Amino acid sequence: QLNPNKDFGDAPDGPYPSLLTSDGIRHYAPRWLGLGSSVTADSDSRQVDADGDDGLISFDPLIVQLFNDASSAQVAYVNVLVDVDQNGVWESPSEWLVQNATTTVPGTGTTMFVADEVTVPLGSWVRITVTPAIPFESPPLVDYDGHGQVNGGETEDWFNGSSTSSTSTLFDFGDAPDPTYPSKLASDGARHVDPSALWLGATSTTESDSIQSGDAGDDGLLGSLPLKLSFSRSNTSTSGFYHVLIDRNDDGDWDDPGEQELLNRTISWFLNQGLGSNMTWPSIDLPLNRWIRITITDQMVPSNWNGTGEFSVGETEDYYLEEQLNPNKDFGDAPDGPYPSRLTSNGIRHYAPRRVGLGSGVTVDPDSRQIDADTDDGLISFDPLTVQLFNDGLDSRVLRVNVLVDVDQNGAWDSATEWLVQNATSTLPASSTSTFVATGVTVPEGSWVRITVTPAHPIESPPLVDYDGHGQVNGGETEDWFNGTYSTSTPTTITGNVSLQSVSSSTSFAIIGPIVVAESLDSSASSTASVNSDGTYSIGGLPIGESFRITASAAGFMSAEISSITLSESSTSLASVELRAGLVNGDSIVSILDISAVAALFGQDVSDRIDGLGRIVDLNADGIVDIVDISAVASNFGSTSPQVWLNP
Repeated sequence: QLNPNKDFGDAPDGPYPSLLTSDGIRHYAPRWLGLGSSVTADSDSRQVDADGDDGLISFDPLIVQLFNDASSAQVAYVNVLVDVDQNGVWESPSEWLVQNATTTVPGTGTTMFVADEVTVPLGSWVRITVTPAIPFESPPLVDYDGHGQVNGGETEDWFNGSSTSSTSTLFDFGDAPDPTYPSKLASDGARHVDPSALWLGATSTTESDSIQSGDAGDDGLLGSLPLKLSFSRSNTSTSGFYHVLIDRNDDGDWDDPGEQELLNRTISWFLNQGLGSNMTWPSIDLPLNRWIRITITDQMVPSNWNGTGEFSVGETEDYYLEEQLNPNKDFGDAPDGPYPSRLTSNGIRHYAPRRVGLGSGVTVDPDSRQIDADTDDGLISFDPLTVQLFNDGLDSRVLRVNVLVDVDQNGAWDSATEWLVQNATSTLPASSTSTFVATGVTVPEGSWVRITVTPAHPIESPPLVDYDGHGQVNGGETEDWFNGTYSTSTPTTITGNVSLQSVSSSTSFAIIGPIVVAESLDSSASSTASVNSDGTYSIGGLPIGESFRITASAAGFMSAEISSITLSESSTSLASVELRAGLVNGDSIVSILDISAVAALFGQDVSDRIDGLGRIVDLNADGIVDIVDISAVASNFGSTSPQVWLNP
């Protein structure tokens, strides 16, 4: 061929035929059909799993993924050689275990090929060769033993175990505690020969064994509420898969059903041009106090993968979250000082407070906002105490309800006498609300009541013990209410109007749901207001005389900020502001990545404004990605958030 590059196998040459000088199998025009998701082409065999082999799914039974980049379906021949006696050659026909089996791969799609009766023994090399079934250009193989040349397709070689052919004695390891978790070499812990080709975050490290004391290269986890990861690669020809394991039942392994949170997911490299990528999963929250393994590889792993094995490239990072990376949680807001509400007072706080709670939604903050400033909306009645519960999840949930009432009004909740509802349960169907009545409980006038709702998960969110308003939990919400009028200072109110670029429909405006936040620069006072569908908003109850930072924001739009304004009047009207569109992928600059993400889905209907990667592509919330969305993003190319919002 005029192009010198072909696809080769990479089993160690010298016993096996891989190099060109050994007449190793090689594929001319290896572009349209192959294993995994893509084919690499080289002038010769790279040797020992260095060419991005990504088609293997399982050794027992042998399962591989085939791909077809052509628009029409193709029939492929599959041939499998297994060095069963491990003597360094593939004998034909005794070790030619799959001979010209045919399978149809759909156009621009993938399919799984299962060799039902083939198992690759530990310590054996397997060669898998896929070719297009074209009678003259690519006929069935004859007397195949790993040699020869073919037109089209791909060959991948795999070693079941740790290949000793690598000259490197340094690997990247995870560092979860071993032997509880498989991290060290002796436990076959996940390890990577070359973490410089594909890695998590900005850096990676190598060592002779798991260091067990925290890895300086662990920097790929950007957020946990929800999960956000950072990926890097050294060149654009490397693709990669990522895998996330969570020891949800805290039993010291990742073997149990449901603990393989994400496996064999393909990294989005923004039209395959970037060397870095950040990805967010809005539906995944990482729990507290559980070991989590995050691994990036150039090959797929089995569906029951438990965090073990050697990989040619990639990186493994392990995390134990005692405090979530995302600083925002849900807090109570009774006055701190008598009551435990702030973080410094160990006030009750909820990590991942998004799925269940009181009223209709949950607010999150870095600390307690104080005195009913966080849109508490669950209370229906003080006598008897009645609240509304909600479940935003896609499954039925059992909720636990706990109620503290300061009956003697001494500024504390006594767990022995004032914990009046203890871990009562209520079942809510998916996406529903329900009324909970605390029979026999009445909140006296002048008393503070704390209502804490958590999901009834036996491990991640167990029943509360000796509850007096302190502590931390996974999921749910706390709301505090005062039966009467509670006032600490003369309040003031701010009002104004917010508009959104390219959004004219009040329905779309309501779907997007912009908010305005006022944060005191002099105290802990803070309050948030949702902007009405006509663009108006009002935030009351702010301490008069204090200076505030005012921020208007909406998902997919650049925020606007007044860095400081002193509220000296009983009411202040702020200048109207328009939020400009374009923050598709959640960072702070409108770039080609944002434009490309929207353009890639042009003309398509989308749900909830987002694409499959959680990026906001339907900017104006009309249900379709169209020229309005593309134009809005393009018009702000290079702009950064926040915008300057001038004082009135």
